[in-house]
Amino acid sequence: MSLAQFFLNGAAEEVAVESLSLSHTSWSKEYHLVRNMPSGGTLTLEDSTSQVFEHYPFELKGDLVTGELDQPIKILLGDLGEIIPVEIDAMIAAGTTDVLPKAVLRLYSSANLAAPLEVVVRYVTGVSRNAQGATLEANAPSMNKNRTGELYTLDRFPTLKAFI
Repeated sequence: MSLAQFFLNGAAEEVAVESLSLSHTSWSKEYHLVRNMPSGGTLTLEDSTSQVFEHYPFELKGDLVTGELDQPIKILLGDLGEIIPVEIDAMIAAGTTDVLPKAVLRLYSSANLAAPLEVVVRYVTGVSRNAQGATLEANAPSMNKNRTGELYTLDRFPTLKAFI
């Protein structure tokens, strides 16, 4: 079932189950969290492996449905110093702050936890904290990694002056 079919033709008793996987090379473990399954559960990932997800309060702000790759997503974790500060300290101690943590968001139908309806991969580019927890700013990976190296200056291209 596609995501559009779920929202347009899904049964009224079906719920969209939101899951989040957070990982980094220096972290103590990979975190597999599910928001709206109070006792947690086992979900099947996109590569057909099963993974146990633990219940953890979080909220996703951003549009996961449009498929727009550049749109940032805010992940509001109900983290009261349990996960994020400890793992950031581990990144600093290991000297791997230049490697971005990976966030994989998966949306399932409660009627079928054997295959995700949608999988969105983002990289955490910013972290802020407040009294409610931590907010992670997650962005799409940069697809334009190659540059021509050519500088467009007025000395080389005098006709560009008309556009300034």
